[in-house]
Order: sequence, then C-alpha cells, then structure tokens
Amino acid sequence: MRYATLGETGPAVSELGLGCAELGSGVGPAEARAVVEAALEAGVTYFDTADSYGAGASETVLGEVLRSRRDSVVIATKFGRDAGVTVSAPRASRKYMRAALEESLRRLRTDYIDLYQQHDPDDSDMLDDTIYSLNLLVGEGKIRAFGSSNYEPWRIAEADSVARAHNHGRPCSARSRYNLLHREPETSLIPYCVRSGISLVASSPLAGGLLAGESQRTESAGPLAKKRVQTIQEFAAESGTGILNVAIGAILARPGVTSVLVNAMTPGQVRATAGAATWRPAEADLGRLDSIAPPGSAI
Repeated sequence: MRYATLGETGPAVSELGLGCAELGSGVGPAEARAVVEAALEAGVTYFDTADSYGAGASETVLGEVLRSRRDSVVIATKFGRDAGVTVSAPRASRKYMRAALEESLRRLRTDYIDLYQQHDPDDSDMLDDTIYSLNLLVGEGKIRAFGSSNYEPWRIAEADSVARAHNHGRPCSARSRYNLLHREPETSLIPYCVRSGISLVASSPLAGGLLAGESQRTESAGPLAKKRVQTIQEFAAESGTGILNVAIGAILARPGVTSVLVNAMTPGQVRATAGAATWRPAEADLGRLDSIAPPGSAI
C-alpha cells in the first residue's frame, strides 16, 4: 500500500480508502467490524464516512473499532445532509456546522476529525462563512483539514479563491465520482486541482458495481455502457490482470488522484480491492483504455 498527502497541508492517506456508507446499516455491526479489521490488515489507513450514513450508524461503528488505533488512522467525515441535527440554521452556517461536528465527534469517540467535508454544494451563498468557520475549527483543533465533496469545478475554484483572498487555510481535497465510465472530471476538475495543489479523492471507481461485473447493474445499464464494460473486461483478460486491477489501478494512475475510495461489504471484497490497488498500467495500457472510454466522456 502506498501513502501520500492530501493537498499541500492535509493528512497522509493510503491510496485506497474505505468508503463506509454501508457500515452499521447495510452491513451490521459485527460484519462491519470485520470489514474495517480487514482494511487495517491490508494497510488501509483512510476511512471515509458521513454523519448521514445510516443515520449516524456508520460513524458509531467506526468509532468503536478505531478508537484504540486513533493515532494511526485518518478519519474523514462529512456534514450538510439530513442527519438529525436539531439546530435551526442553514446547513452551511457556522452554527449548524459546529453542532453537526460535535455529534460526529461523539459518535466517532474522538476529539478531532482528520478531514471534514461539506457533503454537497449549498446554494445559500454562505461560502465565505463556511470557509471561515472551517478555519476556526482547524484553529481550535477540532478538525485537522477540510475539503469538498461533490462540488462542481467552478465551486471548488470559488472556495479556493475565498480562502486565498482572506488568507485562510485552503481546502486540501476534492471528493468526486470518477471511474472509467465517468471521466468527466478530466475536463476541468482535475486540471484545476493539479494546478492548485488540491488532491482528488475518487469515489465510485467501480461505477456502482458495473465495472465489477455485478449482474443487476449490467442488466439495467444502457447499450453503450454495456459495450464499454465488455471491452474493458476483454482488455483486462488480454493483459493478464483482473477487472478490479484495471478499474482501480487506471484511476490511481491519473494525474492529481491521491486516493480512491472503495465501498466493501465483506472482508473478501476489501482484500480483493486492496490487491487491485497494486497494479499500475503502462502508457500503452492507458492509451488502450482511452480508445475504449475517451477522456472526459461520461455515460
């Protein structure tokens, strides 16, 4: 497992992170513990959750499993979706953020968050207050760094500009859906992040299971998606490697990508994806994949 720093000032994370959306809800507490333990054994140090995942169940499970290892892992969580926070305030405001953070800290059984992220863009025009409030939390030691999730490229640029204009700390990461079937981030998001020293954290590298060959996903996919998946699978077979290797390794090889988040519901899935992260494509491999799924395309 390789490790790298998020942005210029963020924490060092494993190149494969564990997405924890299903832990504690779709995956029960005992099974979730086994999944997290398998990730730790594979060298994963980066755990990405949110206060809205399982109505807080994901954070609760992580807090129980990771509390004895707190100093050796990176916990990223998010705020801004409906998570039962009772404060009557806009979800991008300082008041809401602080209340949401305190709830997350309680569930995670920790006194700080390594990476705090606004889960989705907010249209309340409070970006100055959001950036300022996140910096206050850094100054208080409540969070170590902050980033965005699901932001459009222009919004990431705006948040970065606000931070620079007021001499605040800057976002270190941008979490975005990115896989071989959804390469839209390559058009403007990734170029901006590379120029600005912001790390891209790629979510959904398996396209919701489609690239992993999950039959239900394949049946509901459109003809172009099916064709591209089939051709990528054929490429993987010809290359003597697995489809997981291609799906994950090809994204990790792209400029600006620091880590890839993979959801897993069993320890076996964790081990399989962790092994896949070791594969690195040659330039010829990347060229072949570009001919199958053109850069910037999305289906």
